[in-house]
Amino acid sequence: MEASQTGDTVLALLERWECLREQGTEVSAEELCQEHPECLLPVRRAIEALKAVSTVLEAKTVDQEDAPPGVISGRYTPHRLLGRGGFGRVWVAFDEELRREVAIKTPMVRGGLAGPLMDLFLAEARCVAGLRHPGIVPVHDVIRDGDRCHIVSEFIDGQDLARAARQKRFSQAEIIAIGMRVAEVLEYAHQQGIVHRDIKPSNLLIDGQGRLRVCDFGIAGVPGAQGDRRLTLAYASPERLDNERVDLRSDIWSLGVVLFEL
Repeated sequence: MEASQTGDTVLALLERWECLREQGTEVSAEELCQEHPECLLPVRRAIEALKAVSTVLEAKTVDQEDAPPGVISGRYTPHRLLGRGGFGRVWVAFDEELRREVAIKTPMVRGGLAGPLMDLFLAEARCVAGLRHPGIVPVHDVIRDGDRCHIVSEFIDGQDLARAARQKRFSQAEIIAIGMRVAEVLEYAHQQGIVHRDIKPSNLLIDGQGRLRVCDFGIAGVPGAQGDRRLTLAYASPERLDNERVDLRSDIWSLGVVLFEL
């Protein structure tokens, strides 16, 4: 089997492993590679690397957290679940003081956030709060509530690129425009020393005026920082799969995957 074919098979096997794991089924590299023994060593190495840094996603979610939380900080009233991910739920909430809708990201970890997780969550807020670009969804507020933390950001009334791509086929000109917009945002973030590390269609929002905004710098870090488990395999660069240190090029890889997919 050619190297490119082997690489495609390895990625497909890793995606299957991740899917089964999310469903609560743990399978070994040997089980995955029964029909592809030539892929056993790279698959085993990738699984070991992913498991070694999986502490963030090991916390189990609870169904009760699909119900809106109470008023936050006496000011924000969540009323609609906007989305959920590996680390947090995003709610549409009403800001009682400024009389506007906002988006609030809350952790969905049983028992709240321990020290390292709280630090990680706050690091996300600080990363985004320090970025000033019209193509980045801005953070308005960060609220600590005991072992809980909430990040309040602008509410984008629109849809993400993943949903949009399921509804229509983008033209070549539209794809080029998307690529240029995201590349512009990434260039700005990279100049500030920030690597997004999770560029994918669901993190690219299209607002009501058709403008594209980048959101969820939830696993952002400085260039050279070691990778972590909070990634999406289909868009992850090879160095992330190997748990190597990532730099600005990892975002470029992910953007390339998004454009290829479109």
